[in-house]
Amino acid sequence: MKWSEFRNLPNILSLSRPFFFLPLTALAVLWLQWTFAGAVIYVIGALTDSIDGWLARKQKQVTITGKLIDPLADKLFFDPLPLFFYSSLSPFLQHLFIFIYVPLECILMFGGLYAWFAPSQNIFSVGANNGGKWKTASIIIFTILLFVNELITPISEKYLITMLSAATGFAFMSFVGHINYSKS
Repeated sequence: MKWSEFRNLPNILSLSRPFFFLPLTALAVLWLQWTFAGAVIYVIGALTDSIDGWLARKQKQVTITGKLIDPLADKLFFDPLPLFFYSSLSPFLQHLFIFIYVPLECILMFGGLYAWFAPSQNIFSVGANNGGKWKTASIIIFTILLFVNELITPISEKYLITMLSAATGFAFMSFVGHINYSKS
C-alpha cells in the first residue's frame, strides 16, 4: 500500500462520499430538515461513484488501494442513508434492512479489509464485482425512492420491498463472488 495512492483524484472522489457528502446529507436531512437539499447532495455524491472509476481508468490510476476504497466508500455512504428514513419504513422493511442487508454489507466490508491487510491468505478478493455494482445501483434506487416518498408522493411498499430485496440479493451475490475457492 502506498500512501500516495490516497491522494490521486479518483480515490479522493471515493473518499469524498463518506467524509464529505454523507455528513452534508445528514446535516441537510436530519438537522436542518431540508430534505430536498439533502436529495440533491445525495445525487451529487452518488454521481462521484461513476466518475471515480471512469477517471481512474482514463488516467491509468487503477490501484489495489482504489479497488478497496471505492466499495468501502460506497458502503459507508450509501448504506447509512436509508436510516435517515428508518422511522417511516414498515416493520418488514426495517427488519430486512437491519437484520439481513446491513449484516451482509458488514461481512463484505470486513472481508475486503481482511483481504487488503492479509493478501497472502487469498481467501477473499478485493474490489467491486458485478453483484456489488448491482447492489449499489439497487440501494441508490431504494434511497431515491425514499426521498421521493418523503418529498413528492407516497411510494408503494411493494416497490420499496422489491428494491431493498434486490439490494440484499445482490449483496449476497457479491459476497459469494468475492470468496476465493482455490485450494492452496
